[in-house]
Amino acid sequence: MKERPLSDLVFERISLYYRCVDSIIQNENREYIDSKELSRILKLDSSLIRRDLSLIGKIGKRGLGYSLGILRDNIREFLAKNRTWNVAIIGMGNLGHAILRYMIQSKTNYRVSRLYDNDPAKIGTIVENRAVENFSSFDVSNNIELGIITVPASVAQNVAGTLIEHKVKGIMNFAPVRLNIPTDIYYREIDVIRELDILSGMSTYYSL
Repeated sequence: MKERPLSDLVFERISLYYRCVDSIIQNENREYIDSKELSRILKLDSSLIRRDLSLIGKIGKRGLGYSLGILRDNIREFLAKNRTWNVAIIGMGNLGHAILRYMIQSKTNYRVSRLYDNDPAKIGTIVENRAVENFSSFDVSNNIELGIITVPASVAQNVAGTLIEHKVKGIMNFAPVRLNIPTDIYYREIDVIRELDILSGMSTYYSL
């Protein structure tokens, strides 16, 4: 396993590049793009873009820029989008349902193979052709690689502990609480209210 010298922001930007490049390939009849155009589209410094893209290989051509097809393929490999990841959603309330349906509609390489809850009224119900299982039955044999937590804040740490114990590689937390996660587990925190706080604060501060 590699050490972790790269900032999470690098992976965020490279994911943005993938979305941008894939959209251009899908909607425009062209072969190349350069860092200046990516800079204009994404509002990022072109030197930063070139530095990021150097991480995925020597793929630029002087005077032409980057082959869109090669760039997309290389980013797919860098982000491991060229393989299927097994995902579990823990917490099948409204948010869990919404995330499941979004992922199905998006047709990504992330396969939601397990749904979990601890509410007896939800356990055994069928959601999008998947049975909701009792989270107490979560086991390493389920081959879950990534876990999405959509439970109340009061139980989120316990859920994370179970995922960690059973060797998941990454956790995405939607519960409005900061979790204690070991450094060898890859962790993303998505707090909608906090993001709205940031937006409202920026809107107010910069309007003064």
